[in-house]
Amino acid sequence: MSRHLLMAFALLLALSHAGFAASTGEPLPGKLFKATDGYVKSLLAQAGLSPRTMTDGDVAIDWHVDGTNYPGFVNLDRNPDGQIWNLRIAAILPAKPKEDPDPAMLAEFINRWNRVEGMITLYTGEDDILIASSNMPVEYGINPDEFQANGLRRFEQTLSRIREQLEEFASSYNSTRKKADISQLPAQAVGLLELDDGYCTASVVGADVILTAAHCLFNFAGRAVKPKRFRAAYVDGKAIVEAGIRDVFVPPEFDITRIFSANGMEGLDWAFVRLDRAIGDKTGILAIKQLDSATLDRMIDSKDYQVFRVGYGSSKELTMQSDCHLAHVWKDNTYAHLCHIEPGDSGSPDLLFENGSYSIIGIDEAIIDFRDVKHANVAVSSTAFINALPEFLNHASTRDASEKSENAGTRSTR
Repeated sequence: MSRHLLMAFALLLALSHAGFAASTGEPLPGKLFKATDGYVKSLLAQAGLSPRTMTDGDVAIDWHVDGTNYPGFVNLDRNPDGQIWNLRIAAILPAKPKEDPDPAMLAEFINRWNRVEGMITLYTGEDDILIASSNMPVEYGINPDEFQANGLRRFEQTLSRIREQLEEFASSYNSTRKKADISQLPAQAVGLLELDDGYCTASVVGADVILTAAHCLFNFAGRAVKPKRFRAAYVDGKAIVEAGIRDVFVPPEFDITRIFSANGMEGLDWAFVRLDRAIGDKTGILAIKQLDSATLDRMIDSKDYQVFRVGYGSSKELTMQSDCHLAHVWKDNTYAHLCHIEPGDSGSPDLLFENGSYSIIGIDEAIIDFRDVKHANVAVSSTAFINALPEFLNHASTRDASEKSENAGTRSTR
């Protein structure tokens, strides 16, 4: 959501409740009408949603579900010529019956809901406000009957189901994200990679080398950035050991613009970072396991493989999850798993436990909807980077990572 949610909520309360006169709209072929501001507002008024124009041109509305009113809004997505091509209809819901919702509980509920539901997507805004949202393409016009029955009314009915399922989920909630034990592997070899505009998760794979997601080394403008420092097993302001950054390596073919704009090149979203001191003797070193596509395929929905993941998530608390069964494997060295990930988990290791030890089989990078897998937690398989590690470990640095290479995909060594 593009605006500050609390400000939007205040606007919902402050705006007038003036209604909009019903309009027949501009007819199009068949039973369709052109999607204009006035026509959309008239349909919302007919549905009893009390539409009010907001300062940015979008529309505030009120949902009425089971005797409870929920504030909502309709974003009018426009083409450059001003034509409305999509309506993003949303409602702001209480996270659960009591105040101060558990962010971990909310994240797990959202993850489960989005994986199986098709019409409404859930996400959280600032201060853990729960938002339900649905897209309604209207580029070719609005059928008013469909808009009312299968659009607004169906959305309203689904809100009631969300509330029921959330209350049930919250009453028996037991988080799969447990506080990680930093006194032993694998957690003591996982740490916080601090950036100027946030943080990612990284893991120690060499005496002075850590592994993370490539997109962590770029800002939102698509420009390469140098991490500030790595803090191994960081918890409550303390770490086992800290180190600065000497240089980084990103695959030359990696294109950050495609990561931001499409589901392309995810299999290249990995990077090695060389630290300014050796820390592996203090943290331990996580091995990287070679997995072929046949093995990955066998791991789908299988309980024969114990898969864990360790990461920081949005709470900046190091947690460990179990039972991260694989759900799907793609041919670009990526797979989806069933443990949920959050902002801050990028670069966190997925680990296979066998013969009494942990080894990295992939690193987490994104949450996407892709064909038959909805709201997939996507990771880059170790197949993508295992063969590049020996060369990086043995390659002498030639220059500082803060120097910018002409090739946006490569960060030169020093």
